[in-house]
Amino acid sequence: MLRGPPTVTRPVDFRGACSAIQAGGTCALDAAGLVPTLLVYADGADCVARGISFRNAASYAWGAGQPKGAFAAGALAGAVSVLGGASVRIQDCEFSGNKGDSGGALRVQDAGSRVAVERTTFTDNRGLSNGGSVSVEAAVGTFTNCTFQGSSALFGGGMAIARAATVNLENPAFGNNTADVFGDDVYVDDPNQSLLQSSPFPLNINIYPSSTGSRFLAPPSPPPTPPYPIT
Repeated sequence: MLRGPPTVTRPVDFRGACSAIQAGGTCALDAAGLVPTLLVYADGADCVARGISFRNAASYAWGAGQPKGAFAAGALAGAVSVLGGASVRIQDCEFSGNKGDSGGALRVQDAGSRVAVERTTFTDNRGLSNGGSVSVEAAVGTFTNCTFQGSSALFGGGMAIARAATVNLENPAFGNNTADVFGDDVYVDDPNQSLLQSSPFPLNINIYPSSTGSRFLAPPSPPPTPPYPIT
């Protein structure tokens, strides 16, 4: 009988150590659609995950009376959930084929919760509501050299930012994400409260703000053409 995912509340370093690491790959945690959220970080835990591939988690309220492979609203993230003021670093990992409510692969929620994600790929994940791969809610997330590809959700096929969250993107790559309503790549619920920053700003992605606001960082405008020839 499934009673839910393991919850980490103390400092832990999850580091892939299988032979695949030596070949430049990752060690896989494959739920095969049978297991919900693989890891929950909570209660101020300060942890690291390195060299791990999180695959095929299906967060369907832990299988309570539902068929294999189904998932329902109110469940946790598809693969990894960070909440309750936890701080997590995720490095050189992969998230693929995961399903959840908000954040098909990774959900970060609650004030004080933080993630720093580096050199990690998010591929073919699904969010039932917000964030096909990632949902950041009232928390802080930094994503450096990460790829978001082929994922889908109702809002924010690649990522959703909500409830006064702050997200920093450094050298992001987005492609082939889809949203049923708004924001194929990124959805910001209220740009007057949530903050999205990116360096460089990705000009070729679909970002949807639910309203205009000064905190949503639009691409810079080109300089005006001078009224006279420059010699």
